[in-house]
Amino acid sequence: MITQIHMDDVASYRHPVDIFLLNKVTLAYGLNGSGKSTISNYLYDPQDPKYGRCHIKEDSEHDVLVYNQIFLRDYFYEEDTLKGIFSLSKENKEVLEAIDQKSKILETLDGKYRETEGKRVELETQKNVSKNEAIDKVWEIKQKYSGGDRVLEYCLDGLKRKEKLFEHLSSITQSEDIPQFSTDDLKAEVSSIAGDNAQPIGEVAEFVFDGVRIEDDPLFQKVIVGSQEGSVAEFIANMGNLDWVRRGLGYLPESIPPSGAPCPFCQKETITSGLADSIRNVFDDSYDRDLEALESCQNSYIELESEIRFGDISELSVVDKVIVQKWKALTESIVSRFRENKLLIEKKISSPSAPVKLLSSSADVDALNVLIRQINVSIR
Repeated sequence: MITQIHMDDVASYRHPVDIFLLNKVTLAYGLNGSGKSTISNYLYDPQDPKYGRCHIKEDSEHDVLVYNQIFLRDYFYEEDTLKGIFSLSKENKEVLEAIDQKSKILETLDGKYRETEGKRVELETQKNVSKNEAIDKVWEIKQKYSGGDRVLEYCLDGLKRKEKLFEHLSSITQSEDIPQFSTDDLKAEVSSIAGDNAQPIGEVAEFVFDGVRIEDDPLFQKVIVGSQEGSVAEFIANMGNLDWVRRGLGYLPESIPPSGAPCPFCQKETITSGLADSIRNVFDDSYDRDLEALESCQNSYIELESEIRFGDISELSVVDKVIVQKWKALTESIVSRFRENKLLIEKKISSPSAPVKLLSSSADVDALNVLIRQINVSIR
């Protein structure tokens, strides 16, 4: 039998209280909040940490049976669907509560499933409507472009049913590049290679430009000065005006009178036959040979002008705008270099002692031939 109950530091028992039990039956009564339930809860579960400072004294071993709200909560379970029917046992109650909890979760999930399934059916319906509209639109476009001359009709072989055509187009990955051609361009291309209007397309000849050899001739960078012997030659060389003097010789008469000839520069009669001969000796055979070689290069280069007249490839059905633009840029560059080189050659002949470097067309010629080979591959 319990003889004493010690309560401390729990609920309404903030200070130690000892309750002595002298009889076998003890009735405890009091106002709400006075501590009755705290005592029964302690006796029901004395191992709870919050009762750490509470204890009991007993004069013999015995079982403690407590029937309170906690006991009811732990051992009794009333089903919502069967009012008044209870399950007794703590284990059964826990199982039934778990089943009830899972059932509620299942009911919630089932509701979400029905809601999601409804949305899926709605979206599936919308998808089918949109697909049918797209199929009709594709067929409308097909009818617009496949009538009339029927030049492009062969493109639709095996695709002359609405669904078949739509599925085929859906399987094609759309290019990110905007097409550089129209339907009329396609029709013109097909007409050029098939049917009564078909015309064979000849390959484009590679560009051979002999001017590249002339442009690389080292003669243009050679300092052509003629003979350097004699005091007159030395004087002209020191003055650095060899080309100026050479041009002046053209104004002297073939025969110099004893009284002298007028100087082509100052117009005074200071040019004697001896001085004229000394000046002419500066421009010796080697000078004349170099000058003749320059003039020969000039004539050969000018004769090549007819070779750099390029045709228009934009009418070829196998080329696109990019290739046409490359062709135009390369051919214009070659023509431009040719014109500049003609002026440089004239400058060199006018002033043989001054070196000049002609512009090379080699890189542009090679790039143009690469483009021509690319075009020929498309033609073949």
